[in-house]
Amino acid sequence: MIDALALVPMKTLPGWPEADYSSVHMLMLCVVWPIATAILFFLVGWGIHVAKGRGSDDSD
Repeated sequence: MIDALALVPMKTLPGWPEADYSSVHMLMLCVVWPIATAILFFLVGWGIHVAKGRGSDDSD
């Protein structure tokens, strides 16, 4: 996957300084941050579900 990212042409606008994209930066941007964001949303949703489940629990 990293090799495929290296083949994507990264161009800057004329007159702008050249940007350096490291493999670690691209890996973080394309893989790690989306997974971390998905885990965060899952944990928030799971927390809400657990909180609602405790409030409506009937103890007879």
